[in-house]
Amino acid sequence: MEVTPVLEAGPHGRGELPGAAGRDNPAAVASARAGFSVMLVSVYSGACRRVSGALQDEWLFSLGVGAGFPWEVAMLSALIASLVASASIEVHEWGVLTWNGQVLTSAGAPVPAVVAPGGMETGAPVLCFHGDEFTGTVTVSSPGTMDHFYPAPDAAVGPQYCLRGLGSVISWVITATGQEPEGYPSCGSGSAPLDSDFSWAAPLWREGDALYLTRTDGFSDRFLYYSGTIRQGSFTPPLVGFAVASAAEDTPEAGRVLLFTRDGQGNVHFVIAPQGDVSMADQASPFVYSPDEVVEILEGWAGGALTHEEVRALWFTWEGYVLAGDWPTGSKAVFVVPGELVDRTSVITVEPDEDQPVEIRRFFLGIVDI
Repeated sequence: MEVTPVLEAGPHGRGELPGAAGRDNPAAVASARAGFSVMLVSVYSGACRRVSGALQDEWLFSLGVGAGFPWEVAMLSALIASLVASASIEVHEWGVLTWNGQVLTSAGAPVPAVVAPGGMETGAPVLCFHGDEFTGTVTVSSPGTMDHFYPAPDAAVGPQYCLRGLGSVISWVITATGQEPEGYPSCGSGSAPLDSDFSWAAPLWREGDALYLTRTDGFSDRFLYYSGTIRQGSFTPPLVGFAVASAAEDTPEAGRVLLFTRDGQGNVHFVIAPQGDVSMADQASPFVYSPDEVVEILEGWAGGALTHEEVRALWFTWEGYVLAGDWPTGSKAVFVVPGELVDRTSVITVEPDEDQPVEIRRFFLGIVDI
């Protein structure tokens, strides 16, 4: 849409009222505001569904930033920002990396597995979609093998032998919609039901306002799921005070580490490890375990990368794994995995059929025996 400036360019390139009278000229003010009203109607009508920052600046300058129209400028700026935000697709991915000796497992839910020493197993992170409706292709690539997925992928390359040791790739062709499909949820005719190891957690993963995902085979759900194994032995736990020194970019931010311990009566306590150093955890005062408090802490650490329902699903999916069972070393550390390390375990791409911007937000926790 072409915008005709109703204000003349000033000495600094910004819009100013025409003529010497400036904002005291009633006719000029009326003309400018009339043009502004037309602009708002055009934007609301959807003629400018996606507006670049450069065009936004051009509009604001043309309408006279600082030239006597503060409320109009504020309204347009907020409107444009709202439309730009609503025009995007947000992908929220969450999961957990677990270490067992030199073995790393990345998963959306705990799953029994036998992994050869010296490798890294990556399990099933959960993908949810927010924002605009779309149809497109979602692809996951990993340096290892992928052996669990839901639904069955439309295309797959791997396990490793298919890429001569370079990894695996799977993809789904989906339609994301805000309207609940008939028969939801359904695995469809082209996919087996969700693996029994993970099906108990699926109701948690469906909470919230994520878009519904459908396929031509009748599949409908609110998430995608995958898992696999990496056997390269180069993913040591990125914790200060644990194992070998990690690369600087792999070290969690200070304070984003929880250390869970049990007392003699089996009660669980946790502390926020000072400076993220698990070797200094005894210097902090422990808290009696409260699931709601942990969810609140994790939501703060996620910093808006996930919704409240997604953070809650993440923790309650893994709560039993952290708190129950044998603790061979007496305590467990739960920490935010640095994005650089997450990106080395897998890569997510989303290619909408239409020209729509995509933002991918990934939030992973690490769990390791200390």
